[in-house]
This record gives sequence, structure tokens and C-alpha cells, in this order.
Amino acid sequence: MMPRRIMSGACLLLLCCTDENPDAARARRFPPVPAKAGFPLRIDLPGAESFALQQAPRRVLIANTYLTDVVTRLASPERVLALPEQALTWSRLALVDEGFRVKASFREIDAEMVLEMDPDLLLCSDTNLALARGRFAGRDIPTLTLPQPRSLEEIRHVIRLLARVLGAEEAGRDLLADFDARRRRLQEQAARREGLSALFYSNLGGGGWGTGSNSLPDELIRLLGMRNPLADAGRRDHVQLTLEQLITYDPDVIIVQSRAGESEFESESVLRREPSLAGLKAIRKQAIVSLHPRLFSTGSQEILLAAEEIAAQVDRILDPKAKGR
Repeated sequence: MMPRRIMSGACLLLLCCTDENPDAARARRFPPVPAKAGFPLRIDLPGAESFALQQAPRRVLIANTYLTDVVTRLASPERVLALPEQALTWSRLALVDEGFRVKASFREIDAEMVLEMDPDLLLCSDTNLALARGRFAGRDIPTLTLPQPRSLEEIRHVIRLLARVLGAEEAGRDLLADFDARRRRLQEQAARREGLSALFYSNLGGGGWGTGSNSLPDELIRLLGMRNPLADAGRRDHVQLTLEQLITYDPDVIIVQSRAGESEFESESVLRREPSLAGLKAIRKQAIVSLHPRLFSTGSQEILLAAEEIAAQVDRILDPKAKGR
């Protein structure tokens, strides 16, 4: 959800502002879900390209951490050929195994490695330009290139699409049912946080970043009943945020990434060490919410686990006696 340095196609795309209608742009970002289940299956990619799967893939190569989150809920580990080592920090595999951790076998990946592994399906991010076109030394390997979701509906689309591509429709329906139920519960509880402002903030030692509209963090803040001062100010996507600007926005809650796994930086310590920020409401009221890296930067269904953790921490700040709420 925020910029960070990750190899093997797991890094997040820094999204640029455009004048195009966001809904129109989003409609072209993801391949449509094929109308019919079963195989052979044709996948129509954005543009004029497409590819076909003759049978359910059995050697899936995952080159992105948010896709690791989804695939490991839809398919058995026997069907996964390999996935990035970064997934052990930046995906649900940080806490669960289920037979998938042993598949984390590379940190960087290129076309030569793909050819050596010989997958029957490659799943990657559109940030990995070396893999995105799916052409390797003149040989076509079925390649599904997906951008980072910017909304909860886009996450739902990814789940539906991957469930169809993997021939895992039942698992996909179960995952979506859980996703929708948790989303409804969060919506029902949102009124208790009405009037609060919240900001996702990242400072890895080289300056601060925040997230405005047209992003998952903004949708998450609004889902929880709060408002995003960056979005209110008309700022979109991931934007640089100076200390002076942070003081001007002065959010009630600041959401940061904790230090865990291979994550070396902790934004909270940067905030607390800076004397000029001592007067911020979030610092004075101890309203800094710290999330594990896998939740702070997720683009998968795990975003609702992030929302639940934010809600729990904010509710305890509002009412310290409500520990079990």
C-alpha cells in the first residue's frame, strides 16, 4: 500500500496522477473474468492479446507477494512451483505455512530463470517489465500480469479471476464470502470512529510518504468511518509528505509500518524522535497504529485483516476500557 523496495516483481507501483476518470481507467487495468468455467480456458488480456490454458495449471510460478496471498488461499502447495523469498515477510506466509514456505526460492527473477523453471502459468506484477509480456527466447509461456489493486472491488475481481484461471471456483467463492462478511462487519462498526482523521505514513529514512485518494489506504480509512486529510486536500495516490505538511494535516491517527522480518525501518521511531512533531495530535494522544509490513503494504484480501487491526487499535485509543471490543 506504500512505496518500498522489493525485488522479483513484488515492489509496489508508484501510481501517477491523470485526468482520466478513475472508474474508466480501472476498467482497463485487469483482464476480464472468463464467462465460462472449465478448460480449455481463454484469457483476454488488456489490449488485443490473449492466451489459452488447455487444463488447470499445475506448475504455477508466482513473482509477486500480493498474488502469493491470493493463490495460497485458492490452490494447494503442490500446484505452486516457486514464489519470492520476500513473501515470507510481505505476505500471509509471514505467519502461516501450509506447505508453501518451502516454495520461496528466489529473490530476483528474470526470463532465463523462468525458462529454467518451465512453469505452465506465470503470475507477475506489471512492475516487472522483464516478465510482463510473457515471451521468453521466442517461447510463449502463459503469463498473467496484474497491477496492484487500488480498491476493494479490484481485490474481489482478482480473486474471481484467479479462481477461474486456477480452476478453483469453489475456493474462490468461499474466499469472497469471507471477504464480504468481514467487510460488512467493518461497515457496521464504522460510525464509532466518525469525525476522526487518519493518515497512512511511511518514512524509511529518506523522507516521508502519505497516501491520498485513488488508493487502497484511502478506501480503508473510509471503510473504518474516518476521513483522509490528504484525500480531502485533493491529493491522489502515493505522494511525498514533508514534516511541515504532516504538521499542517495533523491527523488524529497515524498508521505506520512496524519493523518485522526483512523490513529494516520503523516509521514510528522517526515520528517520535522528531522534536517538531511533538505537538501532533496522534503523538500527544498515543494514536500511532503500527501494522506488520505484510498488512501495511498488502494489495490482497489481507487488507481486511489490516482494517480489523486498525479498528481494534483505534477503538482502544478512544476507549481504553473496551479491550475486547
